[in-house]
Amino acid sequence: MGRAAPPSGPAAVTTRSVRLGRPGRPAAIGPAGRSASTGFARVTGMPENYTDPSGNTEQFRAFVHTPEGAAPDVAPSRLPLIVGAAVVVLVVAVVAWLALS
Repeated sequence: MGRAAPPSGPAAVTTRSVRLGRPGRPAAIGPAGRSASTGFARVTGMPENYTDPSGNTEQFRAFVHTPEGAAPDVAPSRLPLIVGAAVVVLVVAVVAWLALS
């Protein structure tokens, strides 16, 4: 099988040296940036497995009105804060007493 002469003109195939078709030879890249070879690295459509809750009004309302795990609103305890403040005041008082003695 002989090699055909390369096409010329605006639809000519360009080559890029960053992609290799065969070892040591650049691969042919078409005018739209697509590979001139067929069947290699073909990208197919991906399946739609995810259903968007905002797809219709009924699904969105069900999504919004779903309760999250009824967690009671409990205020955190202030006891550690009060104990920490008392310890800081005590340490400052001891340091001041030692400095003035």
